[in-house]
Amino acid sequence: MGGGGGVPSGWPAGVRYIERPDTSGCRGLPGASAEACEAARAVRSAVEGYWRGRRGGPVRDVRIRRVDDAGHPAHGQCGLFAARKFAPREWVIDYCGELVPDGAPQLAASDYALTFCSSGCDAQGRFHGFAMDASRAGNEARFVNDYRGVPGARRPNVEFSSADEGGGQQGHPPWAERSVGFRVLQKGIRKGEELLASYGKGFWKGRSADRDDDGEAEGERDKEEEIEEIKENKEIKEKEEKEEIKEKEEKEDDAEVAVGVPRGARS
Repeated sequence: MGGGGGVPSGWPAGVRYIERPDTSGCRGLPGASAEACEAARAVRSAVEGYWRGRRGGPVRDVRIRRVDDAGHPAHGQCGLFAARKFAPREWVIDYCGELVPDGAPQLAASDYALTFCSSGCDAQGRFHGFAMDASRAGNEARFVNDYRGVPGARRPNVEFSSADEGGGQQGHPPWAERSVGFRVLQKGIRKGEELLASYGKGFWKGRSADRDDDGEAEGERDKEEEIEEIKENKEIKEKEEKEEIKEKEEKEDDAEVAVGVPRGARS
Protein backbone atom coordinates (compact mmCIF):
# COMPACT_ATOMS: atom_id res chain seq x y z
CA MET A 1 0.00 0.00 0.00
CA GLY A 2 1.35 3.42 -0.94
CA GLY A 3 2.05 6.21 1.45
CA GLY A 4 1.77 9.94 1.22
CA GLY A 5 4.62 10.82 -1.14
CA GLY A 6 8.23 11.69 -0.51
CA VAL A 7 11.23 9.37 -0.32
CA PRO A 8 11.39 6.36 2.05
CA SER A 9 13.83 6.33 4.94
CA GLY A 10 17.15 4.75 3.99
CA TRP A 11 16.89 5.62 0.29
CA PRO A 12 20.36 5.88 -1.32
CA ALA A 13 21.73 9.06 -2.81
CA GLY A 14 22.31 8.89 -6.54
CA VAL A 15 19.28 6.71 -7.26
CA ARG A 16 16.04 8.37 -8.30
CA TYR A 17 13.00 7.28 -6.27
CA ILE A 18 9.95 6.71 -8.45
CA GLU A 19 6.42 5.85 -7.37
CA ARG A 20 5.60 4.01 -10.60
CA PRO A 21 7.58 2.65 -13.57
CA ASP A 22 9.26 5.11 -15.91
CA THR A 23 8.03 4.13 -19.39
CA SER A 24 9.86 6.86 -21.32
CA GLY A 25 12.47 4.32 -22.48
CA CYS A 26 9.80 2.60 -24.59
CA ARG A 27 9.09 5.69 -26.68
CA GLY A 28 10.64 6.38 -30.08
CA LEU A 29 13.03 3.43 -30.58
CA PRO A 30 15.62 4.58 -33.16
CA GLY A 31 16.21 2.04 -35.90
CA ALA A 32 13.64 -0.42 -34.52
CA SER A 33 11.31 -2.36 -36.79
CA ALA A 34 7.63 -1.49 -36.99
CA GLU A 35 6.84 -4.66 -35.05
CA ALA A 36 9.23 -3.69 -32.25
CA CYS A 37 7.73 -0.19 -32.01
CA GLU A 38 4.23 -1.64 -31.87
CA ALA A 39 5.30 -4.06 -29.12
CA ALA A 40 6.80 -1.17 -27.15
CA ARG A 41 3.58 0.84 -27.49
CA ALA A 42 1.54 -2.14 -26.27
CA VAL A 43 3.76 -2.71 -23.23
CA ARG A 44 3.80 0.98 -22.34
CA SER A 45 0.02 1.17 -22.63
CA ALA A 46 -0.45 -1.93 -20.45
CA VAL A 47 1.86 -0.64 -17.70
CA GLU A 48 0.43 2.86 -17.70
CA GLY A 49 -3.10 1.42 -17.61
CA TYR A 50 -2.28 -0.66 -14.54
CA TRP A 51 -0.88 2.35 -12.67
CA ARG A 52 -3.56 4.81 -13.70
CA GLY A 53 -5.36 5.91 -10.54
CA ARG A 54 -3.13 3.86 -8.22
CA ARG A 55 -1.66 5.56 -5.18
CA GLY A 56 2.10 5.98 -5.21
CA GLY A 57 4.63 7.10 -2.63
CA PRO A 58 6.65 5.17 -0.06
CA VAL A 59 5.17 1.73 0.69
CA ARG A 60 4.13 1.61 4.35
CA ASP A 61 4.19 -2.19 4.57
CA VAL A 62 7.97 -2.51 4.14
CA ARG A 63 11.13 -0.87 5.49
CA ILE A 64 14.60 -0.42 4.01
CA ARG A 65 17.22 -1.38 6.61
CA ARG A 66 20.97 -1.71 6.67
CA VAL A 67 22.15 -5.33 7.01
CA ASP A 68 24.43 -5.57 10.06
CA ASP A 69 24.84 -9.37 10.18
CA ALA A 70 28.45 -10.08 9.18
CA GLY A 71 27.42 -13.49 7.83
CA HIS A 72 24.87 -12.01 5.43
CA PRO A 73 25.99 -11.75 1.77
CA ALA A 74 24.67 -8.16 1.74
CA HIS A 75 26.46 -7.16 4.95
CA GLY A 76 26.94 -3.39 5.03
CA GLN A 77 24.35 -2.89 2.32
CA CYS A 78 20.55 -2.77 2.58
CA GLY A 79 17.68 -5.22 2.61
CA LEU A 80 13.90 -4.92 2.60
CA PHE A 81 11.99 -5.96 5.72
CA ALA A 82 8.31 -6.51 6.51
CA ALA A 83 6.70 -3.72 8.55
CA ARG A 84 3.70 -5.95 9.27
CA LYS A 85 2.66 -9.58 9.04
CA PHE A 86 1.96 -10.89 5.54
CA ALA A 87 -0.37 -13.80 4.81
CA PRO A 88 0.56 -16.63 2.41
CA ARG A 89 0.19 -15.66 -1.27
CA GLU A 90 -0.38 -12.00 -0.39
CA TRP A 91 0.91 -9.36 -2.80
CA VAL A 92 3.73 -7.34 -1.20
CA ILE A 93 5.07 -4.70 -3.58
CA ASP A 94 5.34 -3.76 -7.25
CA TYR A 95 8.84 -3.61 -8.72
CA CYS A 96 9.33 -0.16 -10.23
CA GLY A 97 12.15 0.90 -12.48
CA GLU A 98 12.86 2.11 -15.99
CA LEU A 99 10.96 0.06 -18.56
CA VAL A 100 13.37 -0.49 -21.47
CA PRO A 101 13.73 -2.91 -24.40
CA ASP A 102 16.11 -5.83 -24.14
CA GLY A 103 19.49 -4.74 -25.39
CA ALA A 104 19.33 -1.26 -23.89
CA PRO A 105 22.94 -0.23 -23.02
CA GLN A 106 22.12 0.36 -19.35
CA LEU A 107 21.24 -3.31 -18.85
CA ALA A 108 24.79 -4.55 -19.51
CA ALA A 109 26.06 -3.54 -16.06
CA SER A 110 22.79 -3.64 -14.11
CA ASP A 111 22.15 -5.95 -11.15
CA TYR A 112 18.59 -4.61 -10.84
CA ALA A 113 17.01 -5.58 -14.17
CA LEU A 114 14.08 -8.01 -14.29
CA THR A 115 12.75 -9.63 -17.43
CA PHE A 116 9.35 -8.04 -17.74
CA CYS A 117 7.58 -9.50 -20.75
CA SER A 118 8.26 -10.68 -24.27
CA SER A 119 6.25 -10.41 -27.44
CA GLY A 120 8.03 -13.11 -29.41
CA CYS A 121 9.87 -12.37 -32.65
CA ASP A 122 9.37 -10.12 -35.62
CA ALA A 123 9.45 -11.22 -39.26
CA GLN A 124 13.27 -11.22 -39.20
CA GLY A 125 13.32 -13.50 -36.14
CA ARG A 126 14.55 -10.78 -33.78
CA PHE A 127 13.39 -11.24 -30.21
CA HIS A 128 11.36 -8.43 -28.65
CA GLY A 129 11.57 -8.45 -24.87
CA PHE A 130 11.50 -5.80 -22.19
CA ALA A 131 13.12 -5.30 -18.82
CA MET A 132 12.28 -3.33 -15.67
CA ASP A 133 15.60 -1.86 -14.56
CA ALA A 134 15.93 -0.27 -11.11
CA SER A 135 19.66 0.48 -11.24
CA ARG A 136 19.21 4.21 -11.82
CA ALA A 137 15.61 4.71 -10.67
CA GLY A 138 13.28 2.49 -8.69
CA ASN A 139 11.32 1.89 -5.50
CA GLU A 140 11.75 -0.16 -2.32
CA ALA A 141 11.47 -3.46 -4.19
CA ARG A 142 15.03 -3.06 -5.53
CA PHE A 143 16.30 -3.93 -2.03
CA VAL A 144 14.87 -7.47 -1.92
CA ASN A 145 17.91 -9.73 -1.56
CA ASP A 146 18.50 -13.27 -2.76
CA TYR A 147 18.03 -15.90 -0.05
CA ARG A 148 21.23 -17.81 -0.83
CA GLY A 149 23.80 -17.55 1.95
CA VAL A 150 21.52 -15.60 4.30
CA PRO A 151 21.89 -17.03 7.83
CA GLY A 152 18.82 -19.08 8.78
CA ALA A 153 17.20 -18.82 5.34
CA ARG A 154 16.53 -22.26 3.87
CA ARG A 155 14.46 -20.92 0.99
CA PRO A 156 12.92 -17.66 -0.29
CA ASN A 157 9.78 -16.25 1.31
CA VAL A 158 8.66 -14.19 -1.70
CA GLU A 159 8.59 -14.88 -5.43
CA PHE A 160 8.59 -12.78 -8.55
CA SER A 161 5.03 -12.54 -9.76
CA SER A 162 2.57 -10.37 -11.63
CA ALA A 163 -0.19 -8.63 -9.67
CA ASP A 164 -2.25 -8.09 -12.77
CA GLU A 165 -1.64 -9.42 -16.25
CA GLY A 166 -2.97 -7.56 -19.24
CA GLY A 167 -3.80 -10.58 -21.38
CA GLY A 168 -7.16 -9.87 -22.98
CA GLN A 169 -7.80 -6.88 -20.72
CA GLN A 170 -8.54 -3.43 -22.15
CA GLY A 171 -7.37 -4.58 -25.56
CA HIS A 172 -3.84 -5.52 -24.45
CA PRO A 173 -2.20 -8.53 -26.13
CA PRO A 174 -1.87 -11.72 -24.02
CA TRP A 175 1.90 -11.31 -23.48
CA ALA A 176 1.70 -7.69 -22.26
CA GLU A 177 2.18 -7.86 -18.51
CA ARG A 178 0.96 -4.84 -16.61
CA SER A 179 3.01 -5.33 -13.46
CA VAL A 180 5.84 -7.28 -11.88
CA GLY A 181 6.75 -7.53 -8.22
CA PHE A 182 6.85 -9.80 -5.20
CA ARG A 183 4.21 -12.15 -3.78
CA VAL A 184 4.49 -14.08 -0.50
CA LEU A 185 5.09 -17.82 -0.78
CA GLN A 186 3.23 -20.48 1.19
CA LYS A 187 4.33 -19.85 4.78
CA GLY A 188 3.65 -16.16 5.20
CA ILE A 189 6.05 -13.56 6.61
CA ARG A 190 6.40 -12.24 10.17
CA LYS A 191 6.74 -8.57 11.00
CA GLY A 192 10.44 -7.63 10.97
CA GLU A 193 11.43 -10.55 8.72
CA GLU A 194 13.61 -9.83 5.70
CA LEU A 195 12.02 -10.33 2.29
CA LEU A 196 14.11 -12.85 0.34
CA ALA A 197 13.63 -14.04 -3.23
CA SER A 198 15.41 -16.40 -5.61
CA TYR A 199 17.22 -14.58 -8.36
CA GLY A 200 18.27 -17.88 -9.92
CA LYS A 201 21.67 -19.55 -9.98
CA GLY A 202 22.43 -17.86 -13.29
CA PHE A 203 22.44 -14.48 -11.55
CA TRP A 204 25.23 -15.59 -9.23
CA LYS A 205 27.18 -17.24 -12.04
CA GLY A 206 27.13 -13.89 -13.79
CA ARG A 207 28.43 -12.13 -10.66
CA SER A 208 31.31 -14.55 -10.07
CA ALA A 209 32.72 -14.73 -13.60
CA ASP A 210 33.13 -12.45 -16.56
CA ARG A 211 30.73 -12.73 -19.47
CA ASP A 212 31.64 -15.41 -22.01
CA ASP A 213 33.50 -14.23 -25.09
CA ASP A 214 32.74 -17.29 -27.20
CA GLY A 215 30.25 -15.54 -29.44
CA GLU A 216 27.18 -16.91 -27.68
CA ALA A 217 24.32 -14.44 -27.92
CA GLU A 218 23.60 -12.72 -24.62
CA GLY A 219 19.86 -13.10 -25.24
CA GLU A 220 20.25 -16.89 -25.46
CA ARG A 221 22.09 -17.00 -22.12
CA ASP A 222 19.40 -14.84 -20.54
CA LYS A 223 16.69 -17.22 -21.76
CA GLU A 224 18.56 -20.22 -20.36
CA GLU A 225 18.98 -18.51 -16.99
CA GLU A 226 15.30 -17.57 -16.93
CA ILE A 227 14.28 -21.18 -17.64
CA GLU A 228 16.60 -22.38 -14.86
CA GLU A 229 15.07 -19.89 -12.44
CA ILE A 230 11.52 -20.96 -13.33
CA LYS A 231 12.43 -24.61 -12.70
CA GLU A 232 14.09 -23.75 -9.40
CA ASN A 233 11.12 -21.69 -8.19
CA LYS A 234 8.77 -24.51 -9.17
CA GLU A 235 10.82 -26.98 -7.13
CA ILE A 236 10.76 -24.60 -4.13
CA LYS A 237 6.97 -24.20 -4.34
CA GLU A 238 6.42 -27.97 -4.65
CA LYS A 239 8.63 -28.58 -1.60
CA GLU A 240 6.74 -25.97 0.40
CA GLU A 241 3.40 -27.48 -0.57
CA LYS A 242 4.55 -30.96 0.50
CA GLU A 243 5.78 -29.60 3.85
CA GLU A 244 2.51 -27.75 4.35
CA ILE A 245 0.52 -30.96 3.74
CA LYS A 246 2.78 -32.85 6.14
CA GLU A 247 2.38 -30.21 8.85
CA LYS A 248 -1.40 -30.26 8.41
CA GLU A 249 -1.51 -34.05 8.74
CA GLU A 250 0.67 -33.93 11.87
CA LYS A 251 -1.64 -31.32 13.43
CA GLU A 252 -4.66 -33.51 12.62
CA ASP A 253 -2.93 -36.51 14.20
CA ASP A 254 -2.10 -34.50 17.33
CA ALA A 255 -5.67 -33.26 17.61
CA GLU A 256 -7.05 -36.79 17.31
CA VAL A 257 -4.67 -38.10 19.95
CA ALA A 258 -5.76 -35.27 22.24
CA VAL A 259 -9.41 -36.44 22.05
CA GLY A 260 -8.54 -40.11 22.38
CA VAL A 261 -8.60 -41.22 18.75
CA PRO A 262 -5.82 -43.79 18.16
CA ARG A 263 -3.32 -42.93 15.44
CA GLY A 264 -4.17 -44.64 12.16
CA ALA A 265 -7.80 -45.19 13.21
CA ARG A 266 -9.28 -42.58 10.87
CA SER A 267 -11.91 -43.88 8.50
